[in-house]
Amino acid sequence: MQAMRSTERSARSAITTTADGESGHGACPGGTVTNRKTMLDRALELIESERPREADLLLTGEILRDPRNSDLWLAAGVARIRRGCPSSASAALRMCRWLSGDPLAEELLTALPG
Repeated sequence: MQAMRSTERSARSAITTTADGESGHGACPGGTVTNRKTMLDRALELIESERPREADLLLTGEILRDPRNSDLWLAAGVARIRRGCPSSASAALRMCRWLSGDPLAEELLTALPG
């Protein structure tokens, strides 16, 4: 569990770093980079404050608008881990890995139970 928390912190750090649009992880159709970063910041705050369900709902709405944004999928995976939904988390993390090859997604997938 400690390893999972450490990996989650790494993922949150990476999401925060790449949400500025410089990573090339995903396009931002229908919104500006600033709006997307603000949304990701809000989702990460919700996860940090033990409100992963709200974060997951916010991220799912954004994923519907921008399904090729791997940062959204990674953040959704972290939220779903915190919700105790490993199969849904696994699906989100696999999507992130497929879109970007993000090693953090792979690390989180490896740490998931089952």
